[in-house]
Amino acid sequence: MAVPKPLPKDAEVMAAILKDMGVTDYEPRVINQMLEFTYKYVTDVLDDAQVYSNHAGRREVDGDDVKLAIQTRLDNSFTIPPPRDFLLEIAKQKNNLPLPALKSQNGVRLPPDRYCLTSTNYRLKQPQKKATLMLPSHHHKAPMTFITRPAPYTMKNTSMRQSGSSKSDASNMGQKRKRDDDAD
Repeated sequence: MAVPKPLPKDAEVMAAILKDMGVTDYEPRVINQMLEFTYKYVTDVLDDAQVYSNHAGRREVDGDDVKLAIQTRLDNSFTIPPPRDFLLEIAKQKNNLPLPALKSQNGVRLPPDRYCLTSTNYRLKQPQKKATLMLPSHHHKAPMTFITRPAPYTMKNTSMRQSGSSKSDASNMGQKRKRDDDAD
């Protein structure tokens, strides 16, 4: 059985901070992200404090330099939300304006039909009609009726155009289908 590695002291501090705030369910990577943010923030603040100390002509960084660096970071990096009363006043002003009137159309508003895929883009061909043929017959005096097999309904695309020689290709395909149907 493997013994879990002990956490570094900084990671234990981050876990204790999360626990104090009431956060008990988190991924282990959260602690690493918090440590990375903290290290970067502290490093940037100390670099800024060093710059302020050098600007003042001192070789050592003192507490005032660090305070100034933190205040500068707060002013530039983090935003403080406006007071609640201010937000309530803006909300009251905005909510006093009436909403625009609704148009008389009901339902979902769609673009013009040519841009929609809701209309029919095909046309059904009509089946062939019955043919009556009079044959001379010695046994039958009445004309015989032959029913030609109607072609199955086929779809003819009316909205999409094929590239190239589309008319000849389409008619050749239609004739080929007709010949295939007749062969059956």
